[in-house]
Parts: sequence; structure tokens; C-alpha cells
Amino acid sequence: MLRYFILKIISMKRYLFFLLSIFILFDTKSQSLPTWYNLHNIDVSDYFYSMPSYKIKDEKFAFSGIPDEMTNFAYSSLTFAESTESIVTFRSQLIICRGTLKNKEVVIIDKDFNRVVSSDEVFELPELGLSKEIPYNSTYLYPTEVKIPIEVEYDYVKNGQLYQIPHKLVVTVMSRYDASSRALYYDNTCKFSHYHKLSLEMKVGTNNIDITCNDHLPWDDLYTFTLNQNGVKNKLNLKDKFKIDNSNEIFLIDSFDFLNKRVLVKAVSELSKIKFSGNTINDFGYFDSSTLNSDTTIIHFWGSWCRPCIKNLPKLKLLSKNHTKVGLIGVSVVGSVEASMKIINEIELCWPQLHFKTEEELFENSSEHITSFPSYYLVGKDHSILAKFSSIDDVERYLNYKD
Repeated sequence: MLRYFILKIISMKRYLFFLLSIFILFDTKSQSLPTWYNLHNIDVSDYFYSMPSYKIKDEKFAFSGIPDEMTNFAYSSLTFAESTESIVTFRSQLIICRGTLKNKEVVIIDKDFNRVVSSDEVFELPELGLSKEIPYNSTYLYPTEVKIPIEVEYDYVKNGQLYQIPHKLVVTVMSRYDASSRALYYDNTCKFSHYHKLSLEMKVGTNNIDITCNDHLPWDDLYTFTLNQNGVKNKLNLKDKFKIDNSNEIFLIDSFDFLNKRVLVKAVSELSKIKFSGNTINDFGYFDSSTLNSDTTIIHFWGSWCRPCIKNLPKLKLLSKNHTKVGLIGVSVVGSVEASMKIINEIELCWPQLHFKTEEELFENSSEHITSFPSYYLVGKDHSILAKFSSIDDVERYLNYKD
């Protein structure tokens, strides 16, 4: 009888172990399976005019319906097609006509892609005024208050198949400064912004995660996301790993499905590491990112040619003073060592500074790349990348939140 019970217990243990193994396997797989998340549109008010139109130089360009009274007109275009596709249709190039009509500055946009503007709306442009806060220079283009929302449906060819994609844009017309008359005038350059941003909301445990990015066009393969956790905004690129607050869970956005407006989110086991080394240019000796001493270190990527970088250096200096336990390393990219050292000495930056001629030289044998200047990487003692920011204010919010 005793032997029977012992055998029964052993048998039950094996059965329980078998069930536990299946549960663990299922749980692990369910956690690590990549998941597609649909993105939804959200309206924005702070339009980011990142897409310029390009002037059409061909004077024989087939475009009809221009009013007879219109003078000084010039054509430009925004292309929706990918250069890799051999099939390009008329409905993949948005044509813009800028000129003067009855002494008014106007713009006409061929929204239906038929290259006939007689049926398209003529937008009158308001008079331009100078701002006392801007030191104008005739070299630069300046944005205006013009905001023209348009809805189009363009042709998109992928793998030989034709798709018709609806899209909403906002158009602005740029201006230039005339030093002789001390006035602004409209240039023939138009720029475009997406009308929407794309948003993803996902729940991980008790955490509500909000990820946003700009809408995209077919040729735009630079995907930059903003991760919002507890009011702290972290910048992400495709394949960047991010950790969920108050948990050990780590994810990355693996793919972006342009046609269906969705992203593939994947669980991973560890954060990315940053790897670079070199001699400092301001007498701090040799630096290696694998030998960080602080629990958190800010690695500040900047350039002597970058105005926002230089403008924010005093803020970064003050932030370093207020967070003494946080390490700080400066890395200037492109430009010359002499130009970087001039700024370092003028602002009296007292932390190690390295300089690299190119980004490729900086991240040799690494897939890491910088998408904007300035950039601030928050790195752990094990040189794991904890967060990325393009705003010094977001860095401060992150540090205050972690404190």
C-alpha cells in the first residue's frame, strides 16, 4: 500500500511538472510573440513642414488652365512615388503653381492631379510683415502664417500593384528678406506638413503606453516615434529598444506597415548598448563608453554648425550642476575640432568632449545613428541606452521623474 501511494505521488508530480512546463512555454511564447498594432489619426496644431516642393525646370511642362492675367508664375512639385518603382503615374506628383494674379500673390494647387488648374481653387496670400524678434538675412527662407489644408488621393505602386492612397496635407509658402527694401516677399518655394500624426496606445501590465509619429509618404523611410510614459517623452527610431516603467519588460518597434498604417511591436530580452571610444579634445584623456562610472550618464551629441545645439549648451551646463550624480559626456560631430573647441572654451564646458569627423566614424561597426541634433542619450552604468531625447527640457523631466 505504501509503495502504491509513493508511486501515485511520483506520477502526480510528473503530471504537475508537465502542466507547469506547458504553462511556462505558453506564457513565454505569448509574451515574446510580435504583435501588430493599428495606428489611428490624431489632429495636430504644431505642423512640422519637413517636406519641401522642388522646382520644375522644364519650361515645356504640360500644365493648362493658368489664368491669362497671371504673371511671374513658377511650377514646383511634391512627389509621392518611390524612386525604386519603374511605374510612375501622373497621380503621384502634386503640382503647385505660384505667381501674381491681379496684383495679388497667389498659389494654385493641382489637388486632383489632372495638370489642369482651371477647376482648382486659387489661394490668395496675405501681406507679409516683419517680426522684431527675428534677425533677418537675405540668405535664408522664412516660414509664413500661410496654412492651406488639402486632401488628395495619389497613386502608389508597390511590387507592380497599384494602390490609391488618400492623404491630408498642410501647405505653406516660404518667404525671403529683401535687404534693400527691408521687407519680406513670397518665394516660389512651398513646404508641406502632414495634417495628422499617427498614434498607438498599448497597455503593458498596469502601464498605459502612448506612442506617436508623423504620418508618412512612400519614400519616407525615416521613422521617428515619440514614447510618452508618465508625461516623459522619449524619442525612438525603428528597432530602438525601450523599457516599460516600473517593470523589466523591454520592447522595440520592429516594422512599419505603410499601406495598413500599423506597427509591429516585439518583446526583447535586453536594452541596446552604446559603443564608441576616443581621445577627448579638452584634456580629459581617453574615453571608452564601456567604462562609465555613473548610474546614469548623459551623452550629448552636438555640432559647432548647429544653432539649437549651441543655444542649449548653457541649459545643459545648469542641468549638470543641478544633477551632480549624473555623468555627462559631449560628442561633437562633423565640423572641425577648432570650431568645437572655440565654443567649449567660450561657454566654459567642464566635462569630457570628443570629436568625430563623421557619424560613421563615431559608430564604427554599429547600426546606431543620430536622427537629429542636438540629441541626448541617457545611458546606464552597463552602457545600456535607457532613453533618447532631442529636447533638453525632456531630459530634465526624465531625471526629475527618476529622482
